[in-house]
Amino acid sequence: MSSLKVLLVGDKSVGKRNLIITYTAHVFVGENVPMSFESCKAKVTIDKEDLDLQLTSSAILTSKTFPEADCVVMCFAVDSYDSFESLEVKWYDVMKEHFPNTTLALLGTKMDLREDEERLEELELEGESPIAWKEIEKLAKKLKIDNCYECSSKSGKGLSKFFEDIVKTTLHNKKNKKENEKEIEKEIEIEIENENEQKEEKNKTPIKLSLEYDTKIKINLAFGDEKVKEVKKENEKENEKEKEKEKEKEIKKVVKTEEK
Repeated sequence: MSSLKVLLVGDKSVGKRNLIITYTAHVFVGENVPMSFESCKAKVTIDKEDLDLQLTSSAILTSKTFPEADCVVMCFAVDSYDSFESLEVKWYDVMKEHFPNTTLALLGTKMDLREDEERLEELELEGESPIAWKEIEKLAKKLKIDNCYECSSKSGKGLSKFFEDIVKTTLHNKKNKKENEKEIEKEIEIEIENENEQKEEKNKTPIKLSLEYDTKIKINLAFGDEKVKEVKKENEKENEKEKEKEKEKEIKKVVKTEEK
């Protein structure tokens, strides 16, 4: 069975732990989330494939505390501009540095507060309003993040779709990553084979020799003592032949002289 690790990060009180509990236990606990709760495992089925899904939350911006992750979800509350702005100012650079090849996503939580009259009045008094979807898309485009969502743990709206989409996307990216790694390995193997072939071909290159008909031997390329000995023998033979020719010439001269 395949496994997938999803890490939810973001400022405190944006509802990360509630998301995990609501999705896995199908119950909304609100503010009654145990302080010690940080992670949960669940078995899910996506596209007829069974998966072990591990969900972990973190509000601590220290790389030493981050667990391994196949996907990182940067969370903010749709009624909190501070949590939204901190994604770019505080969280994004750390996530890109610590998880350079990991699927990234933006998630707006507490979506139900867009229609909560009491909360809307509070925001109005503060001169604010819920974060518009256009602003979320704008930030995602700026940070070059393809996956952005919003959901509500309280109403459950958008929650299942978010997890289903993010799991599918992460599985797809993991598969592509493995295929790319295999391609890189093949390319490296081919390069090594080519280098070895070039070395072998170089070793097979004929020796270029400049033979002089005396005791000197000029060798442009040599491949060891044995080859040098062979060349010496060839030179000696050539020298002997030349000497024989010279003797024959001398004899012929002497014969001609005597005939005269």
